[in-house]
Amino acid sequence: MAGDHLRKINRYLNVASFLIMLQPLLEELKANRQRKLVRLIGERLVLTEWLDNELNEVINKPVIWFGRHQEQERIGEHNQYFDARLKQYQQYLGQESDIVVFDCYAGLNPDALGALTGTIKQGGVCLLLTPPDEHWLALPDPELQRICAHPYQITDAHNLYISRFIKQLQASNTVTQYSTDHNKQLVPVNLDSVYTSLTSNHNTGSSNTIFTQQNAVKHIVDFGQSSNASDKQCIVLQADRGRGKTAALGLAAAKLLQIHYEQDSSFNIVVCAPVSNAIETLFKHAQQQLEGQRITFKYPTANDLQIRTESGKLLTISFFAPDALSLTLPKADLVMIDEAAAIPIQVLKPVINHYQRQIYSTTIMGYEGTGRGFEYKLKPLLQHVCSSYQTMELTQPIRWQADDHLERDINRLLAVDLTIPSINNSDIKSLQATTSFTVHTHKLTDNNFEAYEQAFALLKNAHYRTTPNDLRYMLDAPNVQLMSLSNDDTMIATALVVSEGSLEPELCQQIWQGRRRPRGNLFPQSLIAHAGFKDAGNYKYARVVRIAVNPNIQGHQFGTDLLSHIKSYLTQQGYDFICTSFGYWHKLYNFWFKNGFNAVRLGIKAEASSGEYSIFMCQPLTEQAVLFNKQLQQRFQQTLQIELKHKLIAASQFTHDHQQGHLSGMSTLAVRDNGPNTVTEHDLSDLDAFANHHRTFDSCLLAMTRFTTQNKASLKHLTEPQQQLLCDSLTPTMNKKQLIVKHQFTGEKQLIQSLRLLWQTLITLN
Repeated sequence: MAGDHLRKINRYLNVASFLIMLQPLLEELKANRQRKLVRLIGERLVLTEWLDNELNEVINKPVIWFGRHQEQERIGEHNQYFDARLKQYQQYLGQESDIVVFDCYAGLNPDALGALTGTIKQGGVCLLLTPPDEHWLALPDPELQRICAHPYQITDAHNLYISRFIKQLQASNTVTQYSTDHNKQLVPVNLDSVYTSLTSNHNTGSSNTIFTQQNAVKHIVDFGQSSNASDKQCIVLQADRGRGKTAALGLAAAKLLQIHYEQDSSFNIVVCAPVSNAIETLFKHAQQQLEGQRITFKYPTANDLQIRTESGKLLTISFFAPDALSLTLPKADLVMIDEAAAIPIQVLKPVINHYQRQIYSTTIMGYEGTGRGFEYKLKPLLQHVCSSYQTMELTQPIRWQADDHLERDINRLLAVDLTIPSINNSDIKSLQATTSFTVHTHKLTDNNFEAYEQAFALLKNAHYRTTPNDLRYMLDAPNVQLMSLSNDDTMIATALVVSEGSLEPELCQQIWQGRRRPRGNLFPQSLIAHAGFKDAGNYKYARVVRIAVNPNIQGHQFGTDLLSHIKSYLTQQGYDFICTSFGYWHKLYNFWFKNGFNAVRLGIKAEASSGEYSIFMCQPLTEQAVLFNKQLQQRFQQTLQIELKHKLIAASQFTHDHQQGHLSGMSTLAVRDNGPNTVTEHDLSDLDAFANHHRTFDSCLLAMTRFTTQNKASLKHLTEPQQQLLCDSLTPTMNKKQLIVKHQFTGEKQLIQSLRLLWQTLITLN
């Protein structure tokens, strides 16, 4: 016991040299408006005990700690520790911190690392806790469990992302690394990195930085004072992290309130963001600006700032959550939407239609994977609706130096700074003749890493959902294959393909019952659980998750050529189906349809990120699959019109005009109903799955509609309340909330239980 106690004391004493060095490092970083990544290499218990017991007292700054385990939880003893894993790291977006401790033993999540380092202000540091290189490569990273589809385990994953990550760490001359030696002392790995000059770019553009933000504030203030209220006007403010866009909104909001305070007139500003924490910076800068002008205000909560003029006129800055803003549409002279790319478009649509003056800000190179959606979906919508539309971009950092060490290192580590090459499209025929098709293998070579990076750059440019986590998925997931077309060493088109299916019969039965949802296997699970095809799991699927073509040569059949090569390869490998799913958009649908794919299922709910319904399409590659595909298409044709009817009415009730447009366009897909109108064995199977198991109500609409039409006599055996509930549940104008209110249920759970009992009775009678 005494020996253990002495060893623990020695651990704390030995780390003192590092902690004593950390304090002056932080002071030097702050003086030079820099930030830094510091890697601490050693045993997890040693590193966490050192930091947990000493860091808070020595540094005396708030610490965000990502990856603490429940059994290590002692946050109550350290009021300045904030556990980012337990409380979800996304809530820290838009906030500021001094120190982030990122424990890689708990799993290297690239999205989390990017988001949390984005909160670190100048003078701050990210402490990266890692095993030694050789142990890190052999360690079963817990994060790999999230990317292993059934039946794969962590041991089946490739773990190549860590190899690339280590190479990038070693290649950087600005990442400081310390390692514990055999005596548990922290010693520098590379002395050059410890003493890297922090002042080389200290004078870069500081005046331009202030001018850039001031210019944005002035534009917003002028915009807020514009008197032409009849025109719908919009500003889009874009910036990478740390450029001060949220602060600019706060400064402009305060300036507008100051102007109207002096004019003795009322003015109401509504601000909105995905989470309330994201606009703390906005309120902070507005408060400081008003205090500097000696304007008295009420600030009862973090979400509401109020000022009264001498005559009693009210001026406000009020926060509304996205859903609340969309539903209530409170009175406002100006609406500011921060991090707009992270808010579903269908939620923003009522806001866009209602208010005259709107400002939307978004992060360009964000880690949420939503920036491209803003570019491709929301921007065109704003340009169409608003008569006056203007964009502003903040380029100079505010929270740190222009050539910030941490930003540069994180961008390289996470590959978010990759760009796609420019391709000469003057001779398309020659380019087409010299392209080669490759199925990339998971090997530890520089050329292979470069190929995956080129593919990631193409996908990041083409798909708004692409995040840093996707590169790890591409490199490490055991069921993922990367396929591409290249010209010499330049990748011009790429596709991410995952293997699915070949599921055990018992597992298929449990999926059909709604009792199991194994990780991955999206396509066969969808056909089993939502379309009712128990045999769908027997087939082997290759699902195209993402596909992208260099934008310089789009529209010249390279995507079609790539798919043709992929289909030939998959046929040779014994796959039954090539398939895909995406948010329905007529141009995307036409691309897949022209390449031989047919729709076999429509998603039940609209996607939160786009407001679109997923459509599932596939193409058979074997004779057996051709026969099964005919069944899938027939069932799809039979269900589509009923589903569209319900979805269109639901969309119209919430004034989602863009959803109605998408759904109306889908009606052309239901070209014919070539199936029976009577109740089939498939229908009875669906009803059994709902009544006696856990099948969803919405996925059984066809079976329920047919049954009630063909068996009206059976309905008389139901009680009168049951008959009314059955009738209401199949009425397109009644949604679940309305059913709950009308029939006085306590919630959706009781509603579904009552419907299951009702259908159990009907099935028993027949």
